[in-house]
Amino acid sequence: MALSKQHPAEEETNLFFVYGALMRGRERADFIDNPDKARFIGAGKARGTLDAGAFSGMREGNNGNWVAGELHELFDPEIFFETLDLIEGCWPGQPERSLCVRKIISVTTNGGAQRAWAYVFNQPPAGLH
Repeated sequence: MALSKQHPAEEETNLFFVYGALMRGRERADFIDNPDKARFIGAGKARGTLDAGAFSGMREGNNGNWVAGELHELFDPEIFFETLDLIEGCWPGQPERSLCVRKIISVTTNGGAQRAWAYVFNQPPAGLH
């Protein structure tokens, strides 16, 4: 499974930016808080807004808003994303039917800017909270 068809050089990143339910202490944190799967690096933030409702989704944007989250190092991104893509409603080969798309974004950390995978909301904003 190719992690990214758009930017082959970016396939090598094993960093993952999480927000919402996947963050430590939240309802789905156990999925990533596993020493066999990933290592917590630290807090981070990405430009965008968070649509909150039944499903929290980040929308990319450069309007001055930030989404707070965490940066994790994945030990085997391909295996990790095979499962999480299904949970997050992401179909890499069919973005038109995906709730979210997984892409590499810029994440700001205390150590500077990093490039990391993130799930970005892929639905029109109409009717969202």
